[in-house]
Amino acid sequence: MMNERNQRRLFWMAMLLLVLGGLKLMGQI
Repeated sequence: MMNERNQRRLFWMAMLLLVLGGLKLMGQI
C-alpha cells in the first residue's frame, strides 16, 4: 500500500512526463 507522499510524487512525475512529451511533440511540428 502506498502512502500519500509517494502517491503525490508519482503524480508530479507523471505530470512532468506529460509536459515534456507535449513540448517535444510541439517542437517536432
